[in-house]
Amino acid sequence: MGAPFEQTTDFPRLGYLYEVGDTGRTEVPALLHFDERRGLYAEVPFTFESHDGVGRWFGRQAVECPKQLLFQDHHLDLHLFGVHVAMQGRDPRYEVGLGGLRAEYAVEDRDRSDVDYSAVAGVRSEIEGLHEFMGHSLAKMEFPNEAGVRSTILRADSQPMVDIGEVDRFRVTLTADYWAGPDRPNVSAIGETTFLRTVSDSTRPVVEHLRVHEAVRDLLAVLVWQPVDFTEVMVQHDDAPALSLGGTTMGAAWRRIHSPHLRQRDRREPSPTVRFADVLSPTSFEAVGADGRLVALQSRDKLARFLDPLIALRFSSVVTPQVALMQTSIAAEALAYSRALRAGATKRAAREQSFEGRLRDLVENQPLDLAHVVGDQEAWISAAAKAYNGLKHANKPLPTPPIPTLIAGTLVGLLRAHLLLELGVSPAIAGGPCQEPELVAVEECLRAPIELAPES
Repeated sequence: MGAPFEQTTDFPRLGYLYEVGDTGRTEVPALLHFDERRGLYAEVPFTFESHDGVGRWFGRQAVECPKQLLFQDHHLDLHLFGVHVAMQGRDPRYEVGLGGLRAEYAVEDRDRSDVDYSAVAGVRSEIEGLHEFMGHSLAKMEFPNEAGVRSTILRADSQPMVDIGEVDRFRVTLTADYWAGPDRPNVSAIGETTFLRTVSDSTRPVVEHLRVHEAVRDLLAVLVWQPVDFTEVMVQHDDAPALSLGGTTMGAAWRRIHSPHLRQRDRREPSPTVRFADVLSPTSFEAVGADGRLVALQSRDKLARFLDPLIALRFSSVVTPQVALMQTSIAAEALAYSRALRAGATKRAAREQSFEGRLRDLVENQPLDLAHVVGDQEAWISAAAKAYNGLKHANKPLPTPPIPTLIAGTLVGLLRAHLLLELGVSPAIAGGPCQEPELVAVEECLRAPIELAPES
């Protein structure tokens, strides 16, 4: 988590837009928003006569809006990238129009460095739950009592940087860090976090860096089964140094990035609480390790058909039992198909395998004691296949409650166990998820007879 005494950036902001490279520095008044509904959105007023000026972006024969603009107000600069016209806002009956611009992302610059941040050498992100997943513990408190003098000492130990390896020509590392200072009136604290960093030998487009960070965020969300998301993302450019109060340069500065596309979770949803006790040993970094992380990142495209339905399920703010069953079943189909191809099956044979056969393959080749949870394993496989086919095919009977919920909950544990195996975790350790609360809580329900609506 970031330090509570760091500067925050509030929206909306009133300022001016400038075209990059415009030596005349033509001012374009704008109100810049950053919210859930509109993303990065600038409202731009213009007069009817200004079609040769600002209005040229919004007229009937509009000039293409620059893809990169600079927003400046009394407090900071925001470099806008991927800019495009979102609203014309022009009516010939009125003398004043209101145009709208959207941007893909913005980089915050409090030093007004005027640097092009479309390509950078380093990106750093802070992800909820990553520090707990790593198992880092930095802060320690001591209470020395010498010669009757009572004192309290807060200390923070350093942790070695974890080198994940090279992914898409990026060096990927995890580094524990801390902040110390006033937390609130009369309270001082040490806060801990772990940063994910991607570094390249030369500048690379920001979006290429972000793909690696998003892959780590998504993988962590499935491993700990929490909708963890970015707390903040920052970029670093060698031409934009950090400055001391005296104006001395102190190395490249970290600049905060704002993007409506980075976050998966609805901003209106509260952040999940991930504690050390919540991260069970099978889903900790100690079990997965740097090699497992590297495998996951290097194989992200291959795992996408398997992971993406689970990620969408985990980040959905509202999930019905039917949606949960569909998403987990789609993930199971994709994983079983991939496993069949790796086992030597032809594409045709893998494609034509029944869902029941695919489930049986997944159940038989993983360490979970599924019978401990569902009772009759074969009955569960049959019921799960009927439930999925009932949702997918209009001529099949729909599964009745609570069948979709119970099957989806069990599939989540089954698929997460397979994910651990994909990452190289030993079967003995990967079997740990069978003790997770969502499985144990439904154990008795799953042991009861599983019945579907009779087929017509």
